[in-house]
Amino acid sequence: MEANAGRADSEYNIIVYVAPTNALMTQIAADIYLKYKGPIFGIWNAEVTHNVDKCQVLITSPAILDKILLSPNWASFVSRIRYAILDEIHFLALQDSESWARLFMLLPCPFVALSATLGNKELLVSWLNTVRESRPTISIDVPQESALPKEEVPAVITPSAKGAKPGKVEKPGKGVAPAGGWQKTRGDKGKAPLHGAMKEEKERQEQSKEASKQLLPVEEKKQPVELIVHSERWSPLNRLIYVPGSSSFLRFHPAYALKIRDESLTISEEMEFSSRECMDLHKAMCHEEVKAMLPTEEHERLKSLTPDTFFAKKNVILKSDVRHYAVALKRVLNSWSRAQIARVLEILGSQNLVLFLLVLLGRQVENEIGRMEIEAKALGFRDSYATDYLSSHVSDLVRLLHAEKNLPALIFTLHRGFCESLATRLIADLETLEHKTRMEEYDEQAARNRVAEIQQLDSQIAKLMAQIKRLKQQNPVLEQQLAELQDRSSFLQMQENGSSDLRFMYRSPPEKDEISTWQLRMQQKLGFVEG
Repeated sequence: MEANAGRADSEYNIIVYVAPTNALMTQIAADIYLKYKGPIFGIWNAEVTHNVDKCQVLITSPAILDKILLSPNWASFVSRIRYAILDEIHFLALQDSESWARLFMLLPCPFVALSATLGNKELLVSWLNTVRESRPTISIDVPQESALPKEEVPAVITPSAKGAKPGKVEKPGKGVAPAGGWQKTRGDKGKAPLHGAMKEEKERQEQSKEASKQLLPVEEKKQPVELIVHSERWSPLNRLIYVPGSSSFLRFHPAYALKIRDESLTISEEMEFSSRECMDLHKAMCHEEVKAMLPTEEHERLKSLTPDTFFAKKNVILKSDVRHYAVALKRVLNSWSRAQIARVLEILGSQNLVLFLLVLLGRQVENEIGRMEIEAKALGFRDSYATDYLSSHVSDLVRLLHAEKNLPALIFTLHRGFCESLATRLIADLETLEHKTRMEEYDEQAARNRVAEIQQLDSQIAKLMAQIKRLKQQNPVLEQQLAELQDRSSFLQMQENGSSDLRFMYRSPPEKDEISTWQLRMQQKLGFVEG
């Protein structure tokens, strides 16, 4: 970005980011905006076209970049592309394959192609090198001044002077015009051009040369495509699983997946374990029931894999050390699986040692899944993996992520319809929760107001009753005011206590019992008895 400082919008060097989905483009645009705090990016896809002409980073799709590279109208724009980032290139085999293939051939700049799910990486690199070597190149022969036709060579005709030969040709800038002007020479038709005009013409030609260098790509040396493999993550993955109805996430050990998918129960060398997962695996391997199945010599191997023993010479444990420790654990576990050295316990039936060990790693997960299946059937769902059952818990998942400060998050599903139903259900649940929260806040404020009003009414009732008591004769007006205040206070207390029984919507005066007061009050309201 610093290279573009001080340049006009039409002179910016451009980086192109190519992604196959609109969602990924939007995410990258947000990241760029947050990092650089300005509209330096442009986005162009099937839905949005924004700031394409003035951008420094263009975010687009393979099909649209393909059209840009093939269009003569965009030649000036293409000449300013300095680098390209092609993300998720495994989509080459899924969609827009022709556009992807043409991009590798037509891109006039270095590029980096990214993917985390490539199978045969070497085959792809070989194909890319073949494509890049066969791509056409455009070379420009910029004419030098000496190669110009003679009639176009700038020349200045010197004036006729004493001792000078008429018609002598000098280089521009050496002649001085006399007061009488310039003389004609033999073979010249008309007047010779003025020195100032020749200078402007030369500057115009030089500007034209520079422009031609910028607008058209110059032939460059073809660089081979290199394969760079990152076998390790910057930070390890935390593998967690959420079972609907659970109050927290459960740790999911990757080795437990072998129990479900791999009948050979062999752990691949490419399966990565974090430091915590290594500790969990070693703990399961040292379980008493596992040791009971092992021969004596295997106990010694387990002792050598104890962390205190394995890292005894390490003052600081690095990521590479953890990786070596994981490899040692996997080798021992695979030897158990291949050799079948485990004795079969009667309580395990036909299960072998490795299978029992994997059950130990996933026991908590299996228990929660069993609870979920029973709960789903009790609620009337056809099974616990039905989309309607999972949708009913998506808001619980989001609230749990929020409670553990793991938002924002991306939720992926391979079914587009299910993805839309999850979003619809989440919005509906959040709106319901927002309404409930607002009502609770309103109820809390209303409760505080009720308490304050009840206290105020009680004070007024006490003063009014004292005033009536001081009078020696009945005063119907004061008694009516007292009854209204008592009714209002009783109604507020009923709301405060959550009662809806009308019999509690009054407060009995001290000298009368509740039933007689209630009957008298109702008769007065119905007009059978005068107040």
